[in-house]
Amino acid sequence: MNSNSTYYMVLIIFILSGGTGNVFERFINGFVTDYIRLNIPYFTYFNLDDVFVIFGITLFIYQSIRNNKMIGKIYSL
Repeated sequence: MNSNSTYYMVLIIFILSGGTGNVFERFINGFVTDYIRLNIPYFTYFNLDDVFVIFGITLFIYQSIRNNKMIGKIYSL
């Protein structure tokens, strides 16, 4: 397993753990408890599971864009 696939595996673990945490809490409590509040309009309440999902997706997109740019440089030689 190379470092790039390990990186993607960690990102997938972040995304799945955040999603699983939200689903599990909704299944147990009937709702998800949002306990972190920021004073940003339309994005005020969230929890740690949401942070894991957003972090994983953001870095996944960043890495995918970065890899596409590297592939473009290789093919343009």
